[in-house]
Amino acid sequence: MDMARDLRKSPGLPRVVRGLFLSRAPILLFLALIPGLLFTSCDSPETEVRTRNLLLISIDTLRADRLGSYGSPIPLTPNLDQLAKDGIRFDQVWTTAPITLPSHASLLTGLRPSRHGVLDNSPYPLSKEAPTLATILAEEGYACSAVVGAAPLDQRFGLDRGFQTYDGQFDSRPGDPRFSERTGEDVVSRARRILKQVDSERPFFLFVHFFDPHAPYSPPSLFASGPGSDYDREVTFVDHCVGNLLSILTSEGLAEETLIVFTADHGEGLSQHGEQTHAHLVHEATLRIPLIFRLPQNAQAGREIFEPISIVDVAPTVLSLLGKSQDRFTLGHDGFDLSSILLDPKTRPPMDRPLYAESHYGNLRYNWAITSAIRIGNFKWIDHGGRTEGFNLELDPEEKNPLLPRPDQKKMFSELLMAERERTALASSRLQHQPHLVNLGYVEPSPAPSSPTMEENRLLPAPQDKLPVVSLLNKAMDRRKKNPRQALEAATEACRLDPLNPEAHFILGYCLRDQANRHGRQGTPDPVILHQASLSLRRALELRPFHRKAVNMLASVSVSLTDTTEVAIIISEIEEAVARGAGDRTTRFMLAGSILTHNPENLSETELGKHVTRLLKGVMSTGPSPPDDLSNRAQELLLTVTQAP
Repeated sequence: MDMARDLRKSPGLPRVVRGLFLSRAPILLFLALIPGLLFTSCDSPETEVRTRNLLLISIDTLRADRLGSYGSPIPLTPNLDQLAKDGIRFDQVWTTAPITLPSHASLLTGLRPSRHGVLDNSPYPLSKEAPTLATILAEEGYACSAVVGAAPLDQRFGLDRGFQTYDGQFDSRPGDPRFSERTGEDVVSRARRILKQVDSERPFFLFVHFFDPHAPYSPPSLFASGPGSDYDREVTFVDHCVGNLLSILTSEGLAEETLIVFTADHGEGLSQHGEQTHAHLVHEATLRIPLIFRLPQNAQAGREIFEPISIVDVAPTVLSLLGKSQDRFTLGHDGFDLSSILLDPKTRPPMDRPLYAESHYGNLRYNWAITSAIRIGNFKWIDHGGRTEGFNLELDPEEKNPLLPRPDQKKMFSELLMAERERTALASSRLQHQPHLVNLGYVEPSPAPSSPTMEENRLLPAPQDKLPVVSLLNKAMDRRKKNPRQALEAATEACRLDPLNPEAHFILGYCLRDQANRHGRQGTPDPVILHQASLSLRRALELRPFHRKAVNMLASVSVSLTDTTEVAIIISEIEEAVARGAGDRTTRFMLAGSILTHNPENLSETELGKHVTRLLKGVMSTGPSPPDDLSNRAQELLLTVTQAP
C-alpha cells in the first residue's frame, strides 16, 4: 500500500505528521519547520499576572504517580498536593533523560541534551555557549542563588553559571560510585539563610534541589514507619521538607510576589519493566515527571492540563512569565512557551509536537546501546538499539502491550532519531576542547567517539536485556561492607555474564581491593588478592579508556603492590591515562605517591623529586580556593619531598 494512504488510515499518528507524508514532504523538512510551526510563543494572554521573584524546586528521582494530585492512592505528599490545588498542574510531562545532570541542564536551558551537550552525570559539563535561567536573570539584575542536594549537580559541571551563590560543592570519594549528598533538612536550612537575606530592592531567583528519594532509600527515623515502601517514605519526608521551605517563603513575606515552579528531574523504575532504579530505560516510570506552576496570588488555581509537554518548556515559560524576552536564549531553545496557556484557559498546548528523550548511560558505562524515545500525541516509540517498539499511552499508560511499528512508522521514527543523533554529535564536538575542565579531570578531551553511529548502536546489547547485570552490580555495591563475600560473588557473576562491561570489572576490582585490605597482615594488603584487583581495574580501563574512577583506584592500588615489574607497567598506563585526560587531581596525587614509593624507572633522587614535585604542584594549582583537603595533603607530601636530604 502507498505510504501516504497507509499513514492517512493510522489512528496512532497525529494529523500534522500524516499530512507531511500526504504531501510527500521529507521528514527533515518537518524537523526544520518544528521551531517555526510549533515552538513559537502563543498570542498574548488575555489575563496578565505579573511576578517579581522565582522559586524553582526540583526533587530528584520523584515519580509523578507518588503525588496524590497525580493519582497516588496512598497519602504521601500533602504539601505538594496543596501546591497543585493552589497552582496549575501538568499531567503528561516528559524529562529529556532519566539522569540527574542532563535533565537539570535541560530544565535550566530549555535545550535537549543534543544541544546542551550533557549526556551523563560525568564527565560532560554544560556547554558554556548555552544561556541558562540564571545567566539571563543575573543580567536582568536578579539575585540568583542555588542550593543543591547532591554531587551530580556539583558546581564544577557548569550549572553554577549565573548564580551569585551556588551552594553545591561536594567532597569527592576517589573510586566510590556512590554520590555525596545532603539531607532535605540540610537543604532547607541552607535555603532559609538565603531567603532571610533577600534584598527587598532586588528580585531573586532561588533554585532548590532535593536528592532524598534517590537510592539507596533511607528515610529518617521520624518517617521510617509511614505508609508504603522505603521509597514512598523518602517521598513523604521530602514533601515535608518542601512544606517547610514554602512556609519560610510565606513567613518572610515573599510568597505573594513569587512564581513557584515545582518539578522533578526523572522518576524511578521500582521494578517496572525490570528496572529497579533509573537511567537505563526510557519507559514512563522514569520519563514522566510532575510539573506544577503556582502563580502569584494563586492565579488560575486548580487548573489541570493533560496535553504532553517537556521539561524543556519550563525555561522559556518562566522567562515569559517574568516579562523577559525569549531572545535572551541566544542559542534558541527546544521548548514551547506555555505562558499563554497558564494565563488563559482557552489556549492549549499542541498535541502534534514531537517530544524526545534518551539515555546514553548504558552506552557510556557498560558498552550497551543508547536508548531513545519519541512521543507524538499519545503515541510513543522506543529504540532499544536493535529493535523498535511502540505504545499507545492513552490506552496503555504502563506500557505493558508493545506494538510493532509498521515499516513507514519505523522509517519516520528512524529519521527523527537520526536528526537528533546528528545534533548530539555537533554538541559533543563543541565540548572536545575545554582545557580548564580537561586539566581538572572533569571532561573527556574527546567524548564524541564514544557515541556509536545508529548502525553501530543496533549491534550493541539492549539495556532492557542486561538488567540482571545491573541488579548484580547494585547488589555488589550494597553488600560491599555488610557482606563482602556476597558482594564479590555478585561482581564476579556480573563479569561472567557481561565480559565486555567496564563497570563490572571496575566494581569487581573494587571488591577485590577491599578483600585484599581485609586479608592483609600488619596493615599491608594481601599481595595475591591485590594483584587480582589490579587486573580487574586494568581490564575496566582497557574497555573504557576514560574510566576515571578505575584510573584513580588503580593508582591507589599500585602504591601497595609488591611486584616491581607490574608496578612499572601500571604506572606507565596511568601516566598514559592522565595524558589523554582520563585522570584528575586525585589521580596525580596517588600517582605521585606510587612513583615515590617504587621509583620504577630508578631515577636519581634529584630527578625523582622533580617528577613528583611536578605532579603535586599540578594537584595544588588546579584545586579550589581556599585549598581543600587534597591540596593540603599534596602540600604536606611536597614538603616531605623537598626537605628530604
